[in-house]
Amino acid sequence: MEDLYLEFWSQYVTFVREKAWDIETSKKPADHYYYDSSFGEGGIYLSSYINKNTNELFTGIYIKESHLAKFHQLQKNRVKIEKILGYVKWVPDTGKGVTRIKQVLKIDLQLKSNWEEAFTWLGLRSLLFKEVVKVYVHSKEKSTKK
Repeated sequence: MEDLYLEFWSQYVTFVREKAWDIETSKKPADHYYYDSSFGEGGIYLSSYINKNTNELFTGIYIKESHLAKFHQLQKNRVKIEKILGYVKWVPDTGKGVTRIKQVLKIDLQLKSNWEEAFTWLGLRSLLFKEVVKVYVHSKEKSTKK
């Protein structure tokens, strides 16, 4: 399975670069079930991962526990965020020192014919998560400065 992970993430990075999407891809893909990247918001990372047992592909963000206030700020805007993203799962404590906001796509990644759909979904979702963070993490600060 590790070979599949490495090939999948390598081709995903190539796909994102070819699309010229504003998603950080300097991290070298590895033979792990996940691919994470930063995007300039301290303590918040884009996170994509594969659950091979359930044929699910996840994407979203994770927020380090030291930046928990940012998770709470996003939660305050949950209705607005879900109007943009659709349904997301809010995980306030993963037990690993991070919180998560994530979405899932049911897809069989053993079939390489599904990869382009997966890459497109991951990329577009990642761009939306970045935008949501940009708009709503600092919305309280912006509104109090007026």
